Amino acid sequence: MGIAALGADRGFGSLDEETRRRFRAIQAVTDYDAEQAQRERDGTPKPRRSDDRSAGTGW
Repeated sequence: MGIAALGADRGFGSLDEETRRRFRAIQAVTDYDAEQAQRERDGTPKPRRSDDRSAGTGW
């Protein structure tokens, strides 16, 4: 939250590259968590990842 407040106060363009990278990483995680919570509330299944492959052999 401190990074977001700092960016909002000074402007994200004035933040150093490492701070912006950390902010984007935190933002990506919170966006993903919010999306998953919404899916649980809606009862929609989690989308399959492109690397979730099953041969159907029952392993």
